[in-house]
Amino acid sequence: MHKYFVFTIFQFKMLLKNFKLSLLGLLMPILSFYIFYELMKDSNLQNNISITEYLLPAFLIIIVCNAVLNIFGDYYISYVESGALTQYKTLGLGRYTIILAIFSAVLIFEVLVTLVLLLFSQYISNINIPFDNIFNIVVAFLLVNLFQLSISLLISTTSGKTSSYTSIALLIFNFQMFLGGLTFPPEIMPDMLQFITKYLNPIYYGLILMRGIWLEDKTIFDFPKESVLLFLMSIIFLTLSNVIAKRREI
Repeated sequence: MHKYFVFTIFQFKMLLKNFKLSLLGLLMPILSFYIFYELMKDSNLQNNISITEYLLPAFLIIIVCNAVLNIFGDYYISYVESGALTQYKTLGLGRYTIILAIFSAVLIFEVLVTLVLLLFSQYISNINIPFDNIFNIVVAFLLVNLFQLSISLLISTTSGKTSSYTSIALLIFNFQMFLGGLTFPPEIMPDMLQFITKYLNPIYYGLILMRGIWLEDKTIFDFPKESVLLFLMSIIFLTLSNVIAKRREI
């Protein structure tokens, strides 16, 4: 456990030192939020709720997708490709310890970016933040993190190279962001794009979950289908990545 904490601190320091990657992870969600806020601040949905009310919970998911797919994934695949993963094992750090430590460092970074985004949203518009439902928000936040982690590990174990991983991860990130209802709410999309979002893009379940908890003061138990599907897909992807990784080691 001590090695895990030490490596987590080391990884977080490495994350902060990588100025370009950290700055991108910080500014991308905030600038995107401001752009979409300006585009849609005067629009309302059919239930007379401002579209911007739906933006903040969606952008919490974008922060997770960006941090795990693009930051965690880049660090992990670079360790795999460079052989550092094998070298760390000689220091008593197993593969799972390394994964958990990198992920923990990225999770801390996510929290910092989320706090900045919440402050920024309060500055440009007095958007309601449901502090009284923070427990369920954190659970949903972690569930989406688990799903993105499973995707990242599956891509990294199947690709094996940084260049391949970066291309695939960017494609999946954009697919989730633009065709998952995270930027433009599904309610304003054409029928075909709504079908893709609702039935072919699992991040939609995370969006429904986060929306309901954030805007309607519901709990995680009010969304059993969305929660179970995200969890099951995460377990399936993690299992597949573990099997592939063990075969590569052999």
